[in-house]
Amino acid sequence: MKVEARTAILSSLFLTSSVYVSGFSPVFSLAVFAISISVNPEVKILKKLSPLLLYFFLSSLLLSGTYAIKATLALLSILTAGLIVSTVNSAEFSKALNYFGVPESWAFQVSLALRMFKILENDVARCFEASKLESGGIRVYLNTLKAFSAVAVLRSVALAEALYCKGYAGKIPGELRKPGKKDLALLTISIILFIFSIFKFLF
Repeated sequence: MKVEARTAILSSLFLTSSVYVSGFSPVFSLAVFAISISVNPEVKILKKLSPLLLYFFLSSLLLSGTYAIKATLALLSILTAGLIVSTVNSAEFSKALNYFGVPESWAFQVSLALRMFKILENDVARCFEASKLESGGIRVYLNTLKAFSAVAVLRSVALAEALYCKGYAGKIPGELRKPGKKDLALLTISIILFIFSIFKFLF
């Protein structure tokens, strides 16, 4: 589901806020997780983050016992709620930021960072595969870091040259589309959940 940019930003904020305001309530965490997954079912990044989530759970279990389940559920729901924004086109996202008062040049930089994130993610994977062919053990990670640092610098230089050659003047291309029925339904559910979390906090 491609969520309209302004709706995605607001919904993500309301959903993550409801988890915090409710005091990391498992009920609210599960509700936020279910809503977020229904919007963005292809959260492949969670598979990559599974070792981190497992480490967080085990360390929380050692330090705070049963609170670990509550904390891990809250972290998972906040991550998935934040990933709603990943369904948005980067140009549309920067337009939405500009709509909410973020200067156009800053909004463009955020949009550019989101675009580059996926490219750099692929670069890390390629550097890691290349390092595995050359060495083993901890040297794989050291070589990956060294290779990725060089690639990141080259990417930055190439990007700066491309923007200069195209005569970039800080303007964001494209237009914002109107929210559809599904967008409004998502925003309404997010607001209702946030209101309920306030009631839980107060009473």
